[in-house]
Amino acid sequence: MFGLSVINQIFVITLLAAVLLVVVVESRFYGTVVGENRAKWMASLHRSREDDSVQGEWDLRKSWYGVGVLYNNYTVIGPATVGIKVGDLVKTGNNDLTEGFDNQTRQVKSVHTHPAADHDRDSVKIQHDVAVVCLNSTDPIPGTRPIKLPDKNNTFENVTLKAFGWGVDEVAAAFKRGDELHSVYFLTTLNKTCFDIFFKYHDVQLNQLFHMICATLVDESAGPGPDPENLASPACLRETADDDSESCELVGLFKMWTTGVQYRAFIRVSALVDWIETQAALCAPPSAQNPADPDPEDSD
Repeated sequence: MFGLSVINQIFVITLLAAVLLVVVVESRFYGTVVGENRAKWMASLHRSREDDSVQGEWDLRKSWYGVGVLYNNYTVIGPATVGIKVGDLVKTGNNDLTEGFDNQTRQVKSVHTHPAADHDRDSVKIQHDVAVVCLNSTDPIPGTRPIKLPDKNNTFENVTLKAFGWGVDEVAAAFKRGDELHSVYFLTTLNKTCFDIFFKYHDVQLNQLFHMICATLVDESAGPGPDPENLASPACLRETADDDSESCELVGLFKMWTTGVQYRAFIRVSALVDWIETQAALCAPPSAQNPADPDPEDSD
């Protein structure tokens, strides 16, 4: 290199190699960093300050344990298996896990777990690992945009999804990449293909209902997408692999890797729409639950 001593050349080459290593690792684990004012339906789940499971001094990173999506001002959809508890905290409207706490955070008032999530067959539990979470306030949450539930008759075969999630990357931790929301694109398989995968690897029986979506990466260089820690990371419907729209029709909730790194499996939300809507109605304020009832302030 021009004008540099041998020692300086070695230093520059080593520095460049280190930078490239960080970029590759960050890309492999997380896909693309999502802009701060996008994906406003994302919700991060946190243990409360009083929770004994949080080791050391409480902060947002240490207390984080899962992912949810905002359905309306007072309802979040999340996974049953992470153990969401009354009193936990739900942070929305900010794509950095460690920022935006005060006016965008709500407390969990009640949790409604899908009854099949406690089923004695693992393959059934997998397909129903869903909880509807009621929040302690019905006021609008600043900086948020709730998701939309999908058409319950759509199996979403051969469509493009964009999945979102956080994670922990030890190599890139100094660059705070683990605190930032990332996204990656997927293409869904045929429903039969997904069933065959689960029949082989998860002992799904032919007479069982099947509520999963299998998907492969659009861009292999983007890496695997949501980390296994990110159970329930949403997968939103997209027109193409470069569609960066701000809305989210919630097609799937990330559940697992099915065969090594080849497939990702998402819970098919369209099969659970009726149950989600019924449970979410229980989170609504009394005036919304009984719209025909007269407002007490208007009565004589």
